[in-house]
Amino acid sequence: MGFPFEKELAKNPRDFFGPHQLFKMASGSKTMINTIKGELPTGVPFHIFDYGYSMHPDTDVRQTVGVFELAGADLLPFTLYAKAKDRISGKTLRRIGLKVSDMMTGFKKIDLPSLPSRYDLRSPENSDSVKRLFDDSLLNFFSNNPGWHIEGGGRHLLIYRFDILMKPQDLRTFVSECRDIVEQFKQ
Repeated sequence: MGFPFEKELAKNPRDFFGPHQLFKMASGSKTMINTIKGELPTGVPFHIFDYGYSMHPDTDVRQTVGVFELAGADLLPFTLYAKAKDRISGKTLRRIGLKVSDMMTGFKKIDLPSLPSRYDLRSPENSDSVKRLFDDSLLNFFSNNPGWHIEGGGRHLLIYRFDILMKPQDLRTFVSECRDIVEQFKQ
């Protein structure tokens, strides 16, 4: 793919990228594995890695995460979660765990009438400020591109599909899709 690769970085992602919700939930191993570093054509540096955690002994979650560094950005903390399609599966229970973690850390649901019904938006910040970030153009993008989980805060944007590990042959597509999302937040 043309990017530097490291099997495992010795850093906890929370220490490396800051206290994002995804990294607050982790128990057990907190290392990033299968890490690639790169830069989008627009100059945005990124790390893509596989990350896993346990919410309960029987509910392990593993997913490929992209962390993009937006120079000069100061994003309000937010999480945009894709809602579960299924009703009572292990995946649904893990998604409920994400929301419980939000509640325990002060993240509150933000009601936004134009938010696609497939998503939940949460933040500990003033809801009006977060609502301004999610303008019609951004909401339209996510309406047409379901299934993404996005976390923002400071200069980092985390992008992943819940509990999905990308295969090596799918990384180019993942980077391209992430680039499209990053561009939406840079507008």
